[in-house]
Amino acid sequence: MRKTVGSLRYETEDELLLLHQLYSLLPLYTHFFPPVTKLVFKERVHSKVKKHYDEPKTPLRRVIDSPLIDNSMKQALQDQYEELNPAEPKRQIVKIQNQLIEMVTFKNDSVPYPKEVNLV
Repeated sequence: MRKTVGSLRYETEDELLLLHQLYSLLPLYTHFFPPVTKLVFKERVHSKVKKHYDEPKTPLRRVIDSPLIDNSMKQALQDQYEELNPAEPKRQIVKIQNQLIEMVTFKNDSVPYPKEVNLV
């Protein structure tokens, strides 16, 4: 979470509301759009450990490829994905992050953060 909201101190009700908005948007972005790699196995070659990863896939693609997940759940997730604009959740997240930083900076002018930042 520190990567997303930074290490500033959020104390007011308004900041709490923005944090709740941010936390509701994060799953839309992280589960549907950025691909991730999974560690398949590690092997020791003398004194070094070599890590082997599978191909990058989004969490949505991993769910759809999984035989353990019910087809109705897969279809519901696919429908939700098709309704999303890929750039919109990211824009909203960055906007809320900048609002949070602005609120804290206004409250305390000695904060060493820039006025706008992209923490995601």
